Amino acid sequence: FQKELISKNLTELKTKRGVAIFKEVDKLLQDKDEAFLTYDWQVPDTDEYAEKIAYVKKIPKWDWVLGSGFYLKDLDEFLQNEEKKQKEFLDTLILKILLIVSVLFAIVLSISWYISQRFEEEEGRQKRHLKLLEQYKQILDLSAIVTKTDLSGRIKEVNSLFEQVSGYKKEEVIGKAHRIVRHPSTPKE
Repeated sequence: FQKELISKNLTELKTKRGVAIFKEVDKLLQDKDEAFLTYDWQVPDTDEYAEKIAYVKKIPKWDWVLGSGFYLKDLDEFLQNEEKKQKEFLDTLILKILLIVSVLFAIVLSISWYISQRFEEEEGRQKRHLKLLEQYKQILDLSAIVTKTDLSGRIKEVNSLFEQVSGYKKEEVIGKAHRIVRHPSTPKE
């Protein structure tokens, strides 16, 4: 607000560059009711001039022209402050996201470790059962004749006691029917 301009005829008031600013406003408002313009103007309470942008509106009923403006350097300062606030906000947001991701990673790592432990325990149980089954097989192989066949009766596997008692090697009986070891005097029935 410049008190020295009160009650003065402003039609000849010129900017630092020599533009009669209020004549310029009149030209802009000849064909329309409102307009924007930019110009250099003295910054209040200083000897400095700065670029200013203004909005002007004609009010024909009262033969008035109202205007409002601001210095572009103020806009620059405002935008820099907003940019600083946005950067601070983003930095805080990134920090929060990193914290959340870290917590989630720790949770996933804990769950993975727990599941891994359960798998190891189960694997240990399975190995003990397999060892026990192998011991049973060894005992069975030492005390009984064992053959394994497919659904059509062809021999797939034999144990060493079968080889000793029958006199056949494993390679000789694999793929053949059990009748190979039948005594000739055994009736077919």
